[in-house]
Amino acid sequence: MGKYALLLVSALIFSLLTYSYALKNALFQSNARTVQSFSQNQAYNIAQSAMMVAINDIRNNPDDSPFQPEVDNTYYYPSQNGFENWAEMNGSYNISSINQGDSLLVFQARGRFEESNYIVNVGLVKSSGGGFVWPPIDTAVHAEDDITLSGSGTIQGNASTNSSSNGAVTMNGGAGITGTLAIGPGGDPDKVLKKPKWHVGAGSGVYALENKYEYKLPDFPELPALPTGIPIKTEKWNDPTDFYADEFSNVYIPEISVNQNRSMNIHVGDQDRKIYVGNLNVQNGHINFIGTGKVELYVYNDMNFGSGSTLNCTGGFWNCTGDTSQLMTYYGGSNEFRLAGGQYFNGNLFIDSADAKFTGGSKFKGNLITGGDDLEVAGGFEGVSAFYAPNAYVQLKGGGNLTGFVVSDSYRSTGGTWVYEDNLDVELPDLDGGSGGTTFSVSYWN
Repeated sequence: MGKYALLLVSALIFSLLTYSYALKNALFQSNARTVQSFSQNQAYNIAQSAMMVAINDIRNNPDDSPFQPEVDNTYYYPSQNGFENWAEMNGSYNISSINQGDSLLVFQARGRFEESNYIVNVGLVKSSGGGFVWPPIDTAVHAEDDITLSGSGTIQGNASTNSSSNGAVTMNGGAGITGTLAIGPGGDPDKVLKKPKWHVGAGSGVYALENKYEYKLPDFPELPALPTGIPIKTEKWNDPTDFYADEFSNVYIPEISVNQNRSMNIHVGDQDRKIYVGNLNVQNGHINFIGTGKVELYVYNDMNFGSGSTLNCTGGFWNCTGDTSQLMTYYGGSNEFRLAGGQYFNGNLFIDSADAKFTGGSKFKGNLITGGDDLEVAGGFEGVSAFYAPNAYVQLKGGGNLTGFVVSDSYRSTGGTWVYEDNLDVELPDLDGGSGGTTFSVSYWN
């Protein structure tokens, strides 16, 4: 028995030693992967941020920026093979810009962190005059002034503010920023960011901008005076459900109204259409656009959505298959725009000056552009879009979440809310309202 017992003990010790070695090896490999992943993410952040510096410079100084070299020449910063140290990011970068035929600028930014490198390529098409040109956006949240995060409110991506004031960015509780934080020119990262000592703050570093980001609001289109037509209603069981857009083109419709869970189908065919309406009233109803033509919907006075209503949601709330890019709505009224109670807005929306509120399990898929002063998101709202509100105090609270990005005047997030940039894969709509002079539009960004 003693001999067999000794063999069993020896086998057990050997197994424990083997398991311990395997466990240590697995932990080492896991830690190595974690470090490698962080290094790659930081190199990515450096490259993206350096690209933003270059593009903002050429956008703000289109005729004097060194990033626009002579025709068919290349500009390198700091040199063709050299790298500029970026102390705040604990890494380095270089940038090149090629002027191809004075019509396309080809940028490349390389970020370096430890042994990791990341390359970003961007093409800018050069033009004179034309419509509104969207500025490049590389942050999940931007605020002209302050950013306040509390109660597990998070920004899952990069963030920026033009403010360099002490305490302009405040965090507490479980709040945080997973990416970089850019602050106003000349700002002190240790003073601008106010947080408890234990808090991680910005996950990939804090740095000061060389120049402020500039986010202008496009001009809201003028609402024309047109001949008055008849209201379009689907409210009772004997009311029609199908309408044809060519029957009321270039006519002002006093009201479009649908309720009682009925569906109004507006047939647009394969042509682009403009619809002008005084009041859009959808109370537990549905408006669908049938055909491939794009629709510009101009609402002069008021927009009301009741419980369970949908706009451009062929397939219904739970299976919304409408093409988001098909609908561009312009709202010129003064009453607050509101989505609540299981409503779904599927399209782009430009609000002239009214405030907006999204709550009650509503959904918004598209892009929101607003000149209003207040924008509130709460109560289980889900959005997949850009919220471009450079004049607004933007609040996310009570479980309101957004996949996309936010441009604001001031930003506050609390109560388990988040903004997730999702690689900023958001296509902003083409708008008129641009000014003359040289402009640059993004052709590709990868």
